[in-house]
Amino acid sequence: MIDRLRKESKYSIRVTVGVIFVLATVITASAAVSLQYYFSSKFASERAIGEFSIAAKGFSHYVNDFDARMTNATRLMRDLVADSGREDRDWLRLFSGLADANNEVYSVYYATQDERFYQVINLNSSATVRERIGASPDDRWAVISVIGDDEERIKEITFYDQNYSVTGTRTEESNYYPTQRPWYRSSNAQVVNKTKPYLFQHLKVTGQTFSMADSASDLVVGVDVLLSSLSQRLMEQLDSYSAQAYVFNADGEILASNESKIDGQAIPHSPPLALTPEQQNLISQAGSLKVSNQASWAPIDYALSGQPRGYAIDLLNLIATSTGIPFEYINGFTWNELLEQFQSGGIDMLHSLQKHESAYVDGAYSQPLYNLDFGVLIPGKQAELPSLKTLSGQRIAILSGWSIIPKLKQDLPDVELVEVPDIVDALRLLQDGKVAAVIDSAPILQQAADQYFLDDTRVVTELPLLKQSYSTGFHLVLNEQHSELIEIIDLAINNITHQQWQVLDDKWLKPLEAGAVDTERLVPYPKFYQLLKEKNQQGVLVEQEVNDETLLFYLQPVMIQNVDEYFAIVVPKSEVLALVNQRTKATIWFTSAVLCLLLPLIWRMAKPIVNPINALKTETEKIEQRQYGQVQKVDTQIKELWELSKSICEMSSELQKHEKQQEEFIESFIRLIAQAIDDKSAYTAGHCNRVPEIAMMLAKAAERSDSEALKDFKFKDEKEEREFRIAAWLHDCGKITQPEHIVDKGTKLETNYNRIHEVRMRFEVLWRDAEIKSLQTQLAEPENAEQAKAEREKRQRELQDDFTFVAGVNIGGEFIDDHKLQRIKEIANQTWLRHFDNRLGLSQVEEMRFIEEKPSLPVAESLLSDRPEHLIQRERDTDFDPRFGINVQTPEYLYNLGEVYNLSVARGTLTAEDRYKINEHMISGIKMLGSLPFPDELKMVPRYATTHHETLKGTGYPRKLSADELTTQDRIIAIADIFEALTAADRPYKKGKPLSVAIDIMHKMALDRHIDMELFKLFLTSKTYLAYAEKFLAEGQLDEVDVEKYVS
Repeated sequence: MIDRLRKESKYSIRVTVGVIFVLATVITASAAVSLQYYFSSKFASERAIGEFSIAAKGFSHYVNDFDARMTNATRLMRDLVADSGREDRDWLRLFSGLADANNEVYSVYYATQDERFYQVINLNSSATVRERIGASPDDRWAVISVIGDDEERIKEITFYDQNYSVTGTRTEESNYYPTQRPWYRSSNAQVVNKTKPYLFQHLKVTGQTFSMADSASDLVVGVDVLLSSLSQRLMEQLDSYSAQAYVFNADGEILASNESKIDGQAIPHSPPLALTPEQQNLISQAGSLKVSNQASWAPIDYALSGQPRGYAIDLLNLIATSTGIPFEYINGFTWNELLEQFQSGGIDMLHSLQKHESAYVDGAYSQPLYNLDFGVLIPGKQAELPSLKTLSGQRIAILSGWSIIPKLKQDLPDVELVEVPDIVDALRLLQDGKVAAVIDSAPILQQAADQYFLDDTRVVTELPLLKQSYSTGFHLVLNEQHSELIEIIDLAINNITHQQWQVLDDKWLKPLEAGAVDTERLVPYPKFYQLLKEKNQQGVLVEQEVNDETLLFYLQPVMIQNVDEYFAIVVPKSEVLALVNQRTKATIWFTSAVLCLLLPLIWRMAKPIVNPINALKTETEKIEQRQYGQVQKVDTQIKELWELSKSICEMSSELQKHEKQQEEFIESFIRLIAQAIDDKSAYTAGHCNRVPEIAMMLAKAAERSDSEALKDFKFKDEKEEREFRIAAWLHDCGKITQPEHIVDKGTKLETNYNRIHEVRMRFEVLWRDAEIKSLQTQLAEPENAEQAKAEREKRQRELQDDFTFVAGVNIGGEFIDDHKLQRIKEIANQTWLRHFDNRLGLSQVEEMRFIEEKPSLPVAESLLSDRPEHLIQRERDTDFDPRFGINVQTPEYLYNLGEVYNLSVARGTLTAEDRYKINEHMISGIKMLGSLPFPDELKMVPRYATTHHETLKGTGYPRKLSADELTTQDRIIAIADIFEALTAADRPYKKGKPLSVAIDIMHKMALDRHIDMELFKLFLTSKTYLAYAEKFLAEGQLDEVDVEKYVS
């Protein structure tokens, strides 16, 4: 598997050189682009920091400059108005001049203690001003004058064009009293006062007022500016980035932002109530009602940059819509100040307060507007709070003015209640550990904890005291002047649909469950609260992941009117690095394009390396094909490749020399084996050496022959010729495994020795037995001595004759017919008496062959016998591997040493077992050669060397191949083997036959399709037989051969 993967992972040198060049180029380009990206990113970050810092300073400078200008203008207007006795209309040009010079100024006005009010409005200060006041497009200024007492208080609105010509006048009743406004109440004669953002009474837009009083009179001068101008300025400061920018105070309250305000979920419209004429008359007479709006009781009732917001505000708007009663929200005051305004008649309605028997606030109460459970905010690490009494001896924060304070003090005498003006102050005390808990409505506490990211706190609502003893209902209350409207308001409350209640809950209360942040009122990122504390992180870009997006945070303190406020920016990192990324991508694309264009050039640039390497590859292929003499040096200018080329040539020469030496060594070794086989047995002396001579001579003649049968025979090269020569040398290599006594068996009774001597000794015993018997008879019967002698002589003559016959049969020179076979059996039936144990002195193997029970001595035995111990069993399996194609009949026994059995062999000296053992040298040869890893050029050696005993008619051994399965090489070696065997004169068991006799025998074999007739004729006509005979045969064997007799 690993080798296969390695093979599949190989690449050409051209590809490798190209890839290396491309990789080098890519790495270099990547390093360059990375450095460019790094420094560009750093520059972009520094540029962003610079721009943000400039924006912060610019905004701070703008606000401070604007505040200074407004402060100076307010002081100047106060001085001019206080010192002048001009009529109201005379102030139009003066006030309008100030507004015209400062587009941020919404209006300039003055008011007196007797509730006189004069105001000049800049209609160009905002796009909404003109629409809300009802001015025409040609109007430039609007002057509002409010005079009169409670009964007949009149507001007169006069419109002027840019030439100060009157274009229209409108008069209406008014309940506006300047002395009740925040700007009037907070003004003084020493310094110019700047209010917090609040809702302007006349236009219902939010802004701030610069005001200053005159100590010598009851006059107060005010200059209104719109908050939208600050946000607009903030947008202008950051036109380079689509960033979120905020200006906020230390409590996180947003003073200005460049984000557009998005209205929340729309509440379904309330149709007008079906009111009676009397009720409609009441509403008409009441006019608009001034309604309280708290500053920071989110999410129920609060102001966002002076704009009324919250659950209760939306609820009141539904009531106003269904009843037709107009509500004017009054904000900019604390809760206690709103109570005072209500009690003094400055406000007509208070809402979101509880009804108590202690007459906390006098007035007409409505039915409950909504219900809010009380809760206690405690640190998250604090243990469970089962009861408020658990906090005995500790301090609890609560908003100042809460109606439940008296009852709490009564119910919790051991708890110190700390009244605070704002929920933020309560949270600060809790974080500082100065109070143990904060009590308020649960939604208020949850909203505050979420807004200020107080994750280490929790709101507890399941407290028995608060659940059982404190009402959760919140009401609105009207002063006595408008108490008759309560019935109508209750109708409106009852008229609110389930869908409207559901939308109110979804809009204001459900977000609390998900921990949503009021992004319009408070800065929405907890990172900024963290940066407030980490001074070393201010003025730099800080990176953080938010909702799977990388954001950059920037915070810088700015001083506005000697108050620390903060300029904050959050921008996606991708936005800051947009240009860098764009340029980097462009660089990458350009580099890639150039690289793609260079690829063909790179491909060609590899040519000086690739071409010589390919040429070297061609030369190595010559070495692989062993064409050593054709290997040449490759001309190249590359030193290493030139040296490699020289090394390849030198290696080729050395390989050629080494291969030649190996070939010579192998052939010498093969000849050594052949010589060893020949030397092993005198019967095969010289055979293995002479057969290759005949075979090569006949093969050369076959190559030269132009006969039809041999026209295609030719050795392709020296390798094929060598392959055939080696096969001829190894044709009898299997004989190396054969026992010598089988190869050398010259008589029938021969095993490791000629057992005829054992038989002769038995005859000797019988001879002496006859001698002894005769002597014993002569002694016992003297009168019969002559007859005894005659019988003895006769018996001894018979023994001599029988032994001579047995000895002659043992030689195997004659055919054993039935008569001779009968005589052998008769001789064998003679017995002799054995007195000695034939199982003594035997080897363990010999003892195992005796399977019969041991007889008692003496015992009569046959003169010649076939005994069980003569049968030698086979110890090895004869099921040959099918790939060898061996097809022979295997005898049952390895050897049969039976004396009668061996003497009964009809021809020669070999039994069937002996013949098989002799022929087995072919099987051994097949196994031996088949197990050797011959190289490709010698792969046919096992085949050629082991088929010379096959015949064309399929009766040969060991494969019984047919003529179609025998190659010319096979047939040549078969002829060489037979001719050498017939003519060999060095065999001890026979004499070498003369040429004529050998040729005649071979002709008969050819006729019998034992050998190939065409090759036999070529053997004669090419005089191969004669050339061999003249070289190897004795002179007495060289007789005349009538070639024509065999080839015609």
